[in-house]
Parts: sequence; C-alpha cells; structure tokens
Amino acid sequence: MMELSQVLRALNAANNTEVMETLQQQWDVSTQTEPTNWDLLDSQCWRENREWSGCEERCDAALAEAVTLIKSRPELHLLAWHCHRLIFDVDDFDISKLSALIPILDNIKPDFNAVFFLWLTMGTVSRLRRRNKERGIPDDITKATLWDIAIAQRRYARYNDNKIGMPQRLLNWHRLVSKGDLHRVGRFEYIVRPFRGRLRAFRNRQTDDVMALSLPQIQYDEDGYFPLPSNDPDWISSAEITESTFIGHPISPRGFARSETVEISRDAWEEVLSPDDAVLEIHIPEGEPLSEEDCKESFEKAIPFFTKFYPEAKVRSFVCYSWLFNTQFETLFAPTSNIVGWQREVYEFPMPSTGNDGLYFVFGQDTIDPSTAPRDSKIRRAIVEHLVTGKTLRSGGMFFLFNDLEKYGTQCYRVMEKNWNLHNVFTEQHTG
Repeated sequence: MMELSQVLRALNAANNTEVMETLQQQWDVSTQTEPTNWDLLDSQCWRENREWSGCEERCDAALAEAVTLIKSRPELHLLAWHCHRLIFDVDDFDISKLSALIPILDNIKPDFNAVFFLWLTMGTVSRLRRRNKERGIPDDITKATLWDIAIAQRRYARYNDNKIGMPQRLLNWHRLVSKGDLHRVGRFEYIVRPFRGRLRAFRNRQTDDVMALSLPQIQYDEDGYFPLPSNDPDWISSAEITESTFIGHPISPRGFARSETVEISRDAWEEVLSPDDAVLEIHIPEGEPLSEEDCKESFEKAIPFFTKFYPEAKVRSFVCYSWLFNTQFETLFAPTSNIVGWQREVYEFPMPSTGNDGLYFVFGQDTIDPSTAPRDSKIRRAIVEHLVTGKTLRSGGMFFLFNDLEKYGTQCYRVMEKNWNLHNVFTEQHTG
C-alpha cells in the first residue's frame, strides 16, 4: 500500500499542502480497497458507459489514452481510485476541492485533467443503470438522464477549442445523478426535494385563484427583488398568522414582491405550498427549445412517473430556481421567445442573485467583459447590450401546481392576479 506522501512525491506534488489536505479524507480506506481489476479501466466497460452517456464517439481515443496512462502508473491508479471513491462513495466530501488536482494532472500531460474527470464521470453510468434497473425504471428514462454527461462533454468542447473533457466543477452534479433520484422525463429533469422558496401559496376555495405571500423578514429592493449581496434592502417584509387570517406581502406571479400587504381569510383560502413541502424540483437540460408543447408534455408525464416511483413523497407542485426566470428577459427578449413564453405560464418569485446569473450557461464563463464578449446569438446579444449599460443580471424561481395543469397555456396565474383586487384583500401600503 502506498502512503499519500509517496503518491504526491511520484506526482511531483510533495510540497502541495492543499492537495495533501484534500486527499487525506478516507485515504486509508482507498488504499485498502484499491481493486486489481477495476471495471472502469476495462475498455468494454468504459466504452459501453460512453455509449450510454451519449458522449461523442471521438472521446474514445482520449479515454483509451487516459486509461493506458492510469494503468501504467501505480500512483496514478491509486489516485484515480481514491478520487472515484470520494466522488461516488463519500457523501460528505467537498468535490470542489478536487480543483487542486488540476495543475498536477496537467503536469502529467497537457489538458489531462479534463479527460481524467470525463473518465471518472463514466462511473455515473453503471451506477445509475444498476439502481434504475433494480427499481424497474425504464431504460429510456435512464439514457435520457445520462444525456447530462453528453451535454457537459459537448459544452466543454464548444468552449475549449473542440477538446475532449469534462470540467471539474460538474463532478458534483454527476454525483447527484449517480444517486438515482434525478430523472429526465421529456424536456425536463426532476428530483423530489423540500421547497426552498421564501413564500407560502394559497388557493381561493371558491374561485381557484392562487396567491403567494412572502415569508417575514425577507429583504427586498425597491422593485420587489432580493438585493444583490453588496446592496442594502429598501424594505423588509412582514407577515402574521392568526386564528382566522394570513397577513403578508403578495408575490406577483410576474416574479416580484409587492409592497402593500393583504389579509386573507383561512376560511376562504387554503394553503397549498409551504416551506419544506416536498416538491418536484425541475432542472433544465441544455439543448431543445422550451416550447409550450414540450414543457406541458413533460409535466404531464412527470406526474404519473413520480406518483409511481415516489408515492411516499406526495408531491403536488413543480418548482424551479434558475437564471432562466430572470424577469428582465421579458423586456430583453422578443415576446415570441420560448423563454418568455414559459415565464408567463408559471408563477414566478424572487430568489437570491449574484449579478452574473446565467453567464456560465450562455458564455461558458462566470464573468465577461461586455465590451469584448461575443454577440453571435440573440440571447448573447441581448445580455451583452444589457450589461454594457452597467446593469446586472438576476435569477428567479417558479412554481406550478399540479391541479392547474389543465390551464397550462393560458397564463393562468397572471390571469388570477388580475382578480386579486376583486377579493378585496389589500389592506395597506408598506412604509418600510
């Protein structure tokens, strides 16, 4: 068995304290369990995994070269096994720490880190296939879910001169995929999780209208969004629950909090979404357009799928938190944009933002210089023209209740908002 210090010396990283601290976790377990015949190093195994993941066939040459290198160097074999265990078997390991390995791996061979991480990601495939098969989940769902790997591989190539690889930052996501609770059903991926929105939603028992109220002590800017971390709030929400009423600040389905308060009767309004309720959290894979038909079809298929395989969850709402629910897009993009169309069909609400939200997905990096950033697509051009004026970007959230699925395509929550005044529930303007 090789000591960690021996491995680091062999990799010319003996004095790298950060790497030493990163790899110490469960190192002894890895040395004791290191396999002599590791299936992920078998060409039949990793090729089959590559095919199931949907990655390009041209990846095979780079993966084969990486496997040959790993098999030929005992210290690299042990390091690879340890990284594999840290990703897939050690849930409390912070995968972001593996970024410390990038310069060490690239000293072995230029750009080796990206191929190494792509090869490690192939371990997701066999794990998900096995877990889904045990539960009776169809292969087409498994393959669709594994397509995330292909998306990441192609995105890496797009932003890195068509090279083969996988960014280290995405390993944490593929760990999640390997657990077997995230499933792609149609256009979207879903996972049962507790609701994280800072609101409670209510439905009028007579009219079916829906209204969301902010939780108390939430900071908002003057437009009803969460202020950026560097900015002070303009007002703070209040809320009160009595035996007969709920009092609070309404959240517009257009994605912002309103400064006036409302008082709604418990007899007239039923609470339908609360913090920590089990919801179907949506993740939006890159690729196909967000057409109204595909979005609705995915919703329609997801409900029976999760009812069958997760009956204990008793979910009744779809929820998503994403840069795609930036309400600025309603003015930045054309009214016919699929993104704008989807926003109008769901109940949007504010979420924390950094100011650079979405740049990684649109430009391949977390920050850009608006004066030099490419404007070679409609979405890039709109975002750059927005940023060049000194403005920032934000994220948002949405929910859509299962019971409203028949209304999908009618902008039902925005129609409901127009009815709020008819309920005579607004009580006062917020004064801060």
